[in-house]
Amino acid sequence: MAEPFITTVIGSMPKPPWLYQKPPADAMKTGLQGGDADWLLSGEALTEAQNDAVRLAVFDQEAAGVLIISDGEQRRVSFITGITSQMDGFDYETLGKNGSETDGGWLKWVAAPDRSNGAVQS
Repeated sequence: MAEPFITTVIGSMPKPPWLYQKPPADAMKTGLQGGDADWLLSGEALTEAQNDAVRLAVFDQEAAGVLIISDGEQRRVSFITGITSQMDGFDYETLGKNGSETDGGWLKWVAAPDRSNGAVQS
């Protein structure tokens, strides 16, 4: 019998509705992927709920036979802005008609000030 090939999940798994609230695309104020989403809990209750969501994500992956298990990104509000909001070079205030399509609108990521020395990156 052939050896199984390695499988994993790429990207986020859906968050449970009791953990995270994301408004419909037509009700979003910022137009950014994850920009209007928010946790439904805070503090220790949020940490425990995120841990429960991770347990569910791991269970689902194991049940599906996934070999390389992840936390399903259950602790990150958005798979895009969760990372890029920690980096220089992204301007979330300037939206345009190019870039990546998210939630029915177009997000333009443009040069933003480099916080390390004040210079603008391009």
